[in-house]
Amino acid sequence: MALDQEAIDLRERLEEQQDLVTICNEKLRKAELAVVEAESELSKERTLSEETLRAKASLEKQVSELGLRIADLEAATQTNGPRSASHLQQKLDDKSSQLDAEIRNRQEALRVQRRSERMVRDLQHQLLERDKLKARQEDDAAKTEQKVKTLRQRVEELVMSENNLTISKRKAERDSMEHKEKTIR
Repeated sequence: MALDQEAIDLRERLEEQQDLVTICNEKLRKAELAVVEAESELSKERTLSEETLRAKASLEKQVSELGLRIADLEAATQTNGPRSASHLQQKLDDKSSQLDAEIRNRQEALRVQRRSERMVRDLQHQLLERDKLKARQEDDAAKTEQKVKTLRQRVEELVMSENNLTISKRKAERDSMEHKEKTIR
C-alpha cells in the first residue's frame, strides 16, 4: 500500500517535472525569438548609425567648403556691399542648423543602438539561465524516472515474494491437513 502510494506520488512528481520542462522549452523558444528580433533591430540600428555618420561627415565637409566660400565671399563683399554678406550669413546659419540636427539624430541613433545592444546582452543572459534551468530540470526528471523505475521493480519483487509466500502457506496448510488426516486414520 505505502509503496503503491509512493509510486503514484512519484509518477505525479514526474508528470509535474515534465510539465515544467515543457513550459521551460516554450519560454526558451520565445526568448530565442526575442533574441533574433533584437539582433535584427540592432542590425537596423547599426545601419542607421553608419548612414548618420556618413551624413555627418558629408555635412561637415559642406560646412568646411561653405566656410571657405564665405571667406572668399567676404573678401568679395568688401567690394559688393553688406547685402550679399547677410545673405551668406543666412545660408551659413541654415547649414549650421542642419548640421546640428544631424548631430542630434546621430546621437539619438547611438543611444538606441546602445539600448538595443544592452537588450540583446540581457536576452542572451536569460537564455543562458534558462538553458541551465532546463538542464537541471531534465536531470531532476531523469532522477525521478529512475526512482520510479526502482520502486516499480521493488513493488514487483514484493508482489512476487508475497505470491511465493502465499503458495508456500497453502502448501504448508495442505501438508498439515494431509498429516492430520493420516494421523486420524
